[in-house]
Amino acid sequence: MKLKMHRETMEKELKRVLTAGSAINQLALSANACGCVALTTFPLGVNVEDIELLKAKGFIERLKRLAAELGVVPKNVSFQRGENFEILQLKVLDFCKRCEFEYEGERPWPDVSIIESRSERGHAEKDALAVLSCRGAVEEELRRVTGFPIYVSELSVFALKCGCVGLSANIRGLRRQDLTEFPYFREAAQGLGVMPKIVYARFGATPSEIIGITARDTCERCEKYTEGLYLL
Repeated sequence: MKLKMHRETMEKELKRVLTAGSAINQLALSANACGCVALTTFPLGVNVEDIELLKAKGFIERLKRLAAELGVVPKNVSFQRGENFEILQLKVLDFCKRCEFEYEGERPWPDVSIIESRSERGHAEKDALAVLSCRGAVEEELRRVTGFPIYVSELSVFALKCGCVGLSANIRGLRRQDLTEFPYFREAAQGLGVMPKIVYARFGATPSEIIGITARDTCERCEKYTEGLYLL
């Protein structure tokens, strides 16, 4: 999948268009339970007023081409802004039929704005289809081993600026007492090209609720800070 290389390439392109101080903290290829798939960048040092320049200088077009290469049909491009008008996300989305209606307007949510939307044909293929299929498989396996109707709302393969790459699942309905190990997730990560050094759970408001599982190939720096994680 080479997300690590793609993140570095897109960051160089971002710096070319804007300034050397801009960066891409994370690049993620994700699939939702509804059927949507997306390629999302999490930039640093980019503001709302930079969007027109990113369009004019070809960054948005380059992001769309990368999404298409990974199997995301570029039906919609949007950005999410923060409280200080900084850009939190730039997303190329291949939405499902249900979510298509939410994106018909210029602002589907108060903090999300549409850059462009097209009536492209087709749906997830290549790497995006693999992630979409993996989401369903992880959900099915969690239900099998726990005996409960676990829900995996999103599964994503990510590459971080620090050098880490991994596979992450957002989960509902899973209790800590119901899952002490989950070797299947390591296998799922390997199937998507991630060779994890650790697999760990993420907790919600209470330590009894597991809201996510991450398989991570840690960089040298992050490898030093894995103590205290709830390993699976």
